Amino acid sequence: MRKLATTPPALSLPDVAPGRWTTTFTVQTLTPIYKGGANPKGIDRDRPFRESSLRGQLRTWWRATSPLTDVAALRTAERKLWGGVFGDQVQASDVRVGFSQQHSRPARQVPGTRYVLWPHNPDKEDALAFHAEGATARLRVEASNNVRGEVERALSAWLLLGGLGGRTRRGLGRVWHEGFSPLPRFFGSTDDWLRQLCELAPPAATRDWPSLGGARVVVGPVKNDALAAWKHAIDMMQSVRMSGFNGQSPPLRGVPRPAALRSDFPQIVQGQRFTSARAALGLPIQFRTPRQPGRDSFHATLNIVHGNRFPSPVLFALVPLRSRYAPAFVALSTPYPREIQAKNKANRTPGTLDPRGVDLFMDAAATGWDTTVHSLGGTP
Repeated sequence: MRKLATTPPALSLPDVAPGRWTTTFTVQTLTPIYKGGANPKGIDRDRPFRESSLRGQLRTWWRATSPLTDVAALRTAERKLWGGVFGDQVQASDVRVGFSQQHSRPARQVPGTRYVLWPHNPDKEDALAFHAEGATARLRVEASNNVRGEVERALSAWLLLGGLGGRTRRGLGRVWHEGFSPLPRFFGSTDDWLRQLCELAPPAATRDWPSLGGARVVVGPVKNDALAAWKHAIDMMQSVRMSGFNGQSPPLRGVPRPAALRSDFPQIVQGQRFTSARAALGLPIQFRTPRQPGRDSFHATLNIVHGNRFPSPVLFALVPLRSRYAPAFVALSTPYPREIQAKNKANRTPGTLDPRGVDLFMDAAATGWDTTVHSLGGTP
């Protein structure tokens, strides 16, 4: 585990009001933060951590670890704890968060990240404006005593699986802690990390939102540092998903590439109704083939019919061990949109999403890493 260069001095904070609980600890990034600043096109060098980004992440992970199964009950509990604007009514959040003593090293190019940053080109110099690397800060969280368990649960899930900024599901903005008592400073083994996830996961059930209950997990080989582990996860995802079009070679050898993850493309090109397993890994997906002799280029966007995106249920995680890290994929249990479409300048072709695409990906990753797929919270 990388040690901080200096230990930040204690924060000078007002006393906690009666009936309130607070915790303060250090956070540091393991992978670069991507965008997420006040200006959505970049980051703030002096404030790489933003409270608004954290609040959104905590709400997400509170929902993902909630034992509730009814949407109405979830919304009522979420409104009470996290607040928000509901019609003409404003509900204040019970939870307060704040970052202080923020620092960030000058960004540098991280080789091999083009796949998760596409269509942004990380090889260009201006790409450095979108990264904050080696960032540290002190985080203070305050809430009522009676919701301490829920807030600690959300914080734990965020530190284990979430991040800050953009592309967190692809491992950017991954954050770890020093001094958050519900979690160890590092894990003795990947099995210990899996047990921690099992404790956070609610019983598996059919829910109308992404949940850790019923999630599937694949853990990869241990690497010497966080960036190497993250890069290895990128290579694994690219190796499973790439088509091999135009003579491309996968980054990793011996990794299965399920044909079902690409069988939709011929139908889409021909304008025929299609079934897409790859759509289960997140939408939109852009198809771009280069012009070849006797063949025009083909551009199309695969997306849901109503809305602008379907977030991938598969996310990258890092397992913090003693001075080493292991990559992992976590596939949340989630409801899937069924009706999708491929759209280009000429027409729109209707299709159906096949949820089995997530299983195909996780099984292929497990085979490539010579390991097994673990389940959290049972099977819904």
